[in-house]
Amino acid sequence: MKGLILTCLLSAILAPLVFGQYSYITDRRFRQVEDLLGYTFKPNKLLNHKRGTDRNLNPKDIAFSVSQNYLYITSENESTKDVGAYSVVSINPAKFGYKLQLMNARNPTQQGHLKVILNDLDQVDALIFKKGGKAEEIIYYQAAISERVNNREEDYFSDLGEHFINDPELMWNDMEVRPFMVTGEKQDRVAMRDSLCFTFSVDTVYSGKKKKMSLKRAVNLRFFQYDKENPDDEPKEIKQRYIVSKMKEKTAAAQSNPEPTRIELSTNKGSIYMFLGPDRTISSLETGDGRFLLRGH
Repeated sequence: MKGLILTCLLSAILAPLVFGQYSYITDRRFRQVEDLLGYTFKPNKLLNHKRGTDRNLNPKDIAFSVSQNYLYITSENESTKDVGAYSVVSINPAKFGYKLQLMNARNPTQQGHLKVILNDLDQVDALIFKKGGKAEEIIYYQAAISERVNNREEDYFSDLGEHFINDPELMWNDMEVRPFMVTGEKQDRVAMRDSLCFTFSVDTVYSGKKKKMSLKRAVNLRFFQYDKENPDDEPKEIKQRYIVSKMKEKTAAAQSNPEPTRIELSTNKGSIYMFLGPDRTISSLETGDGRFLLRGH
């Protein structure tokens, strides 16, 4: 049931932003291979050294989506080459970041690769794609976020290091957590217009035939649901309340863990997990089979 709730939630709030905007260098950190799965890269620049090609791209030109078994290259531009699904033979760490060994499903002799180039912060600066055979390597650069967009998102989304949880008993003061990205089978950026927000509060709850009143800890989830066929129509506001019955904190022994502390909130609709960084600030939330990441994760 928990997985069903989350699946419905993800499909309701997030229309895939496949061509809507670029992916930015600072959107996500890729600390392990699994962080790539479900992610879509939308670069803003192409460079082919051998042919001397250097040109800017728009968000509709090309997108790279990574799954466990396939690399999907998609485009709304009919002139874009190399569109298709490429079988992923392996994904391995490399000195430059990660390397996906690829095979053309229609022609297994065509073996190519995708190199994922990381910077010092484990963010992706560029992708280097080779279709296979004698094809040239093509470099696709990710966009640096503009100051205007960064300032808007910084004011709106919850950042790493923003919400300090010294004592979980004291966090029920209408604290608002606004995730930046949702991960599951796919990883999707949250749009500000979705108004996705978790509020941790003490609510008045009425129960039983006599409507007995009591105060309960609650996690309130709010978002706007848009019609994917008619995204400009007035959205529907969705509210879900999770009544918390128990809290349990667990700290991992490994010091290298970027999220060493997990707080489990047992609710009437399944467990919600809050993950804290080494400084005891919120890093992510998890419900069902997916995770809600804060900005800078």
